[in-house]
Amino acid sequence: MNLSTKCNCCCKEDVCAIKDNYKADIDRIKEAIESDATEVNIHCKHFVSHRITQKAQEESL
Repeated sequence: MNLSTKCNCCCKEDVCAIKDNYKADIDRIKEAIESDATEVNIHCKHFVSHRITQKAQEESL
C-alpha cells in the first residue's frame, strides 16, 4: 500500500491543533486497507506548504 500524506511538511505542523486527529485518521485508513494493490492520497484541508519568499532567495545568493 502506498499512503501519501503531507503533514510532516506543513509549515503549521509545530502549532497545529488538528495534527493528532489527522494522524489518527491516517492510522485508521491504514488498518482498513489490507491489499498492496491500493494507493491512497490524503490531504489535510488546513495544509500550508512552505514557500520561499523573494527575500529568502536574495539572502541565499
